[in-house]
Amino acid sequence: MPKCNLAAVRNREGCRGQINARRCGGGSSITSGGRSGRGIGMGEGQATIVNQLLDADLVIADLTENNPNVLFELGLPLSEDKPVALIRAKGTPAIFDVDNMLRVYEYDPNLWLSTVEHDRPKLIDHIKAAWESRESGLTYLKILRERRPATNS
Repeated sequence: MPKCNLAAVRNREGCRGQINARRCGGGSSITSGGRSGRGIGMGEGQATIVNQLLDADLVIADLTENNPNVLFELGLPLSEDKPVALIRAKGTPAIFDVDNMLRVYEYDPNLWLSTVEHDRPKLIDHIKAAWESRESGLTYLKILRERRPATNS
């Protein structure tokens, strides 16, 4: 994967073990939006997260725990037609709209070295696929816009 600016939206500290620039495509820089909903008040903290997400070339969002803040933050890159790689721990309930339209990689929630080593190649492939699909022009937003109902005007 060519060098790119990645932003990660995560719920859990453990996810940091799975999302790591070295593992995702050597040479890429990764910025973390932090743990959503944890002590970030209005103002500077939110502005930092929003700008990191909008400036990123690719966003990795961990949907584990169905955190509303993560879903809001996910909407930012989706609205800008940026590529996103969605992940969640196995056992996390599906999110009604996202799961029907976008591929979500499920990793083992037991973040032991053996499970991380097992998940890593598939996670790398998932992130690379999200990056490479940016050229297809078929983004989440475009799919939804194509499906909008006809108006009676």
